[in-house]
Amino acid sequence: MQLLFVVVAISGLFYFMFSKRVFDFFSIAYISACVYFLPGFYGHVGRQQQPLVDSAYLVMIMVLSLIFLGALFLNRSEKWNKKRYITIRGTNLVVVVAVLLGLIGFSMSLFELGPSLFTNDKMLVRGELGKWYLLWIEGALLGLVLSYLQKRRSLFIISFLLIIVDFYIGFRTTLAIAVMSIFVSFLSEQGRIRFAIDNKKLCIYGFISGLFFFSYKGVYALVKLGRFDLVFNNLGNFQYYIGAIRASEPFTTQLILNEVIMNNFKVGIDHFTNVIYQLLIFAPQLGFQRKIGFDDFANELFPHATHGMASNIWAEMWSSGGWLLLTVFILFFVLIIYAGSKFLMRLKDSSMTALLSIVMCYWTFYIHRNSFNYEINLIKRSILFWIFCYIVSAVMTKLAVKNKPRADFHE
Repeated sequence: MQLLFVVVAISGLFYFMFSKRVFDFFSIAYISACVYFLPGFYGHVGRQQQPLVDSAYLVMIMVLSLIFLGALFLNRSEKWNKKRYITIRGTNLVVVVAVLLGLIGFSMSLFELGPSLFTNDKMLVRGELGKWYLLWIEGALLGLVLSYLQKRRSLFIISFLLIIVDFYIGFRTTLAIAVMSIFVSFLSEQGRIRFAIDNKKLCIYGFISGLFFFSYKGVYALVKLGRFDLVFNNLGNFQYYIGAIRASEPFTTQLILNEVIMNNFKVGIDHFTNVIYQLLIFAPQLGFQRKIGFDDFANELFPHATHGMASNIWAEMWSSGGWLLLTVFILFFVLIIYAGSKFLMRLKDSSMTALLSIVMCYWTFYIHRNSFNYEINLIKRSILFWIFCYIVSAVMTKLAVKNKPRADFHE
């Protein structure tokens, strides 16, 4: 089964790297799946190097194959048209509002936590961060992607610094999503390309960036301690990168999938009502109560875990409804990617492009380590933040036009 997985994964990678197609969300989805399915190449998961069962391989093969088929269908059915026409009025100040909110969120987080914001243990920091932190990262993320698209250098620098502070604390997600969003926005503008041939340097930069994200987790504490001698010693050691990959998150998330299948772990579908809880803005005030989710159930499989284990959405679907629900969800997953990729090709408005890129990078990349409930929460958060920024932008734009002095003409 491992050989079949390797053949499928590498064949798909060759297609996305060398075939002439638009670099879209299918490209991000396939590369992300290969990254999170890295244990499939090694044949084991977890620190104890537990062998992967055949059913776990089958799950990974199903995900890769359906992403590939979706991309193939889109590439053959869609005619690339550089004329984009979908736009919306009143978005010219969205980036300004986003960056200002990001600055406010960072300032208030710093005010509330003080120097403890930069403590060595990011888990302690995570426990102390509140709503202001969400404002900080949402503003910085939207601000960075949108300021890049609009070529607003000063706003880009401010947003980048806000994200770098978040990265310094030890949180990699926001920077990773920002880089991928900019990556796909830039490359999709080039039309049909052979990515590995037409963008050799960008392909290399992408690989180096991925390796950097893998390796930083093992040195971020040393960076905060100022032990740069140890940092450079690790980064200059080839064996460190090998160890960093083997100790990376994919080996933990696929351990969840492996254990769920091996133990025939079933949780039912009642916990999916939590999605309704996420979709409603004032759910607690309306009387909705969150039910125990898949992550809560999955903790039973790892009672002695001393660190966070993220989640695995494929394990969640298999555990909730078996192979049928898993298959339906993978098809739904691919359908959303298909719709997002088609929409990207038609968007002209930069603020909507930024939002779509962020949301779809959450959907195509970050979904591999989340529960469905948390994935919906992330996407909802980004959409609501953009809507708020748009409303403020539209109102300010309208007021500016209304109060603009008109020239008097006299005969």
